[in-house]
Amino acid sequence: METTYYIRIPNQDDRVKAIGVFLEIPSPRSRFPDNVMGVTLAHIQALQREGIPFEMASGKKWNGPAAAPIQQGCSCAFHSSVDRLKMS
Repeated sequence: METTYYIRIPNQDDRVKAIGVFLEIPSPRSRFPDNVMGVTLAHIQALQREGIPFEMASGKKWNGPAAAPIQQGCSCAFHSSVDRLKMS
């Protein structure tokens, strides 16, 4: 399993360019509110290679040494089940 990095691409034109670059990468990616994306190292390297600016949405990694914080107040099925596991 690959590590997921949370990034933000604030500029809309840059996001459009990034999506075009991401289409060439076979690794999965995710999209979240506030222009946050969950990407792999391959995606980050492609952004750097193409000169597309981005920022880390969190200084932590999902599958790395520390888990990124779960968005508070989310009521989706996944986060609800994670919250239930934390309580038990």
